[in-house]
Amino acid sequence: MKNNFIYSKLIFSYFIWSFIGLIINKVKINSFQAIFLISIFSLFWYILFLTLRKDLSSLKKIKFNFNLLIFILICGSAVVIWLKSFTLIPVAQVLFLFSSVPIFALFLEIGVFKHKIKTAQVLPILIGILGIGVLLSNDLSKNTAFISLASILVLFSSFLFAVQGFFIKKYNNIYNPYIICFIFMISQALVSAPFLFTEKISFEIYSVLFLFIYSFFHALAFYFYMGSFKSLKVSTVRLIGYIEVVIGSFLGIAFLSQPLTLLAGLGGVLILSSSYLISKVKE
Repeated sequence: MKNNFIYSKLIFSYFIWSFIGLIINKVKINSFQAIFLISIFSLFWYILFLTLRKDLSSLKKIKFNFNLLIFILICGSAVVIWLKSFTLIPVAQVLFLFSSVPIFALFLEIGVFKHKIKTAQVLPILIGILGIGVLLSNDLSKNTAFISLASILVLFSSFLFAVQGFFIKKYNNIYNPYIICFIFMISQALVSAPFLFTEKISFEIYSVLFLFIYSFFHALAFYFYMGSFKSLKVSTVRLIGYIEVVIGSFLGIAFLSQPLTLLAGLGGVLILSSSYLISKVKE
């Protein structure tokens, strides 16, 4: 019964996030402003949550040192690049490429932390590399060079997410999930803030109000997601995460008129299969 509730919360998280690509493209304010507002509004909800719990003093436990500053920079950059990429290339391609995070995490374990590669990991790695290659070769726009650059940015974001995963393992033993979520939102706000004026600023009231409401569910989803790793296997979390890819891709096709080509679909399936197999083998 308890696991069913955890599954439900995780499904809810991915369902909420599956709309983010559509939202970033549809709101009538610039993308960096949308990212900044979602972060600031989410911080508001976390502060309200802590206030109602009479636990606002727990924020004093956050120790701002060099390692935490690096963590904030990595987290903020990863999320901001990822969210911005939704406005550069089709949502499906972003979600497929972003699913390569476990592949980069494995490369880091082998290359940086000197873990020995397992025989069972070789095939998933090759499948993942093939999938990335197929997606990078897929021409979804007349401006091929631009698409390639945007795809590389998504892959760089995936790499940063893989790096931050090692920090999260450390901070999970120090802070409660809602404290880590709070740090995440601070990082997104700080990194997105300098880019606010690179595009025209707009305070279209309905867009701002919509983002305020959405940020509540976004903050809640983030909290549920962070807490799920304490009860579920990583491979299970990854598998349920395919909900975001499927729904998000469908929304991009249906409401943004973004076609899903055969190559994009094939590359996506290869990356998703690779990521799941890597997570499964590690367990």
